[in-house]
Amino acid sequence: MSIKILFDPLDEDAFEYGYQSNTLFFTSHIYFDIFPDYAKASVAIIGVPDLPALSEGVAPTYIANDIRKELYKMSFSMKEQSIVDLGNLRPGPTSEDTYRRLTEVVELLSDKGTLSIIIGKSQVYTLGQIKGLSHNSDLLNILIADAVMDMDTSLEATVEQSWLDH
Repeated sequence: MSIKILFDPLDEDAFEYGYQSNTLFFTSHIYFDIFPDYAKASVAIIGVPDLPALSEGVAPTYIANDIRKELYKMSFSMKEQSIVDLGNLRPGPTSEDTYRRLTEVVELLSDKGTLSIIIGKSQVYTLGQIKGLSHNSDLLNILIADAVMDMDTSLEATVEQSWLDH
């Protein structure tokens, strides 16, 4: 399966900030015009849409692009590691389609030994990420970074404000 059809390229003009030559902006393979070769990448960055389903007449938005502007400023000197940015995942017609797309991409990257870094606004993609990582393993290591770690002890832990049940 070619995953290129699941992604939109990034607008290179949006990232012209005078980055230093040793930053992620220059040391990564970013999907501007040519889709990066992810087959041997150590890390793949994936932007997810702010809303998981297409709304008629509304273009998807991506806070991931704002995150990238800061991420790309980071210095990176580990030449033996290859980082690719696959661009932004295209939302499907329904939320389930978008989750399925993310699951398929993360599963494919996991099979190749590539670490997926998913950046975006919404926590609703967590399950798709976990499904993609856990398809061939009983052991799963995952790190979720967020401004607030939301935990709910009730059984109704599915809303965005309280999504993690323990």
